[in-house]
Amino acid sequence: MSFGTLGWIEFFDRSSGDESEFVWRAVVDVTSLLPQNDSTSCSCLFGIRNYSGWKPVVETRGLPADASEVVRCQATDENYFFYSATWLTWSDILAIPWQESVVDHFVHRYRQNAEGELIRIGGFVPNDRDRYQEADVWTDSDDCGICICKVERITRREAAWAAFSRAFALMRFFARIHGNDGVRLVIWFGE
Repeated sequence: MSFGTLGWIEFFDRSSGDESEFVWRAVVDVTSLLPQNDSTSCSCLFGIRNYSGWKPVVETRGLPADASEVVRCQATDENYFFYSATWLTWSDILAIPWQESVVDHFVHRYRQNAEGELIRIGGFVPNDRDRYQEADVWTDSDDCGICICKVERITRREAAWAAFSRAFALMRFFARIHGNDGVRLVIWFGE
């Protein structure tokens, strides 16, 4: 079953000068920048459809109690089914052990190019996934010819960085202005 990834980047606005008026402000709707139906990246970071057994960076924390009004309204819209709301700050992202790895739930498929290099062409989850172990390698064929299948480890960087890179780049920008704990990605999932 497919799922959508929705969210906003918020920053902590201290511009009023009066501490009692400091608030989180929704600044960028990043839904169009986030991976859709990507269990690999979402399991690595948030534990959503965690087939590979990652220890999530942040479990479902719920919406922040001090979330901006825009975020609260969208994430609790009764016309849609949303679940597993959570959030992480730029500090949380900086603390991620990007080289940590697990055996990927997906079997990786490769094809050899003219120079003999293996080029990854995709992946799949076999019906009998439990019979395969890390480092298993075999050949298979499809409409385009012979391919090599491998059960491999995947790092957090491989699993999530590219999928979230645009949202992370925006967060890095706002963190320079508002501090590492003054910017966060608030995210939730929908069917």
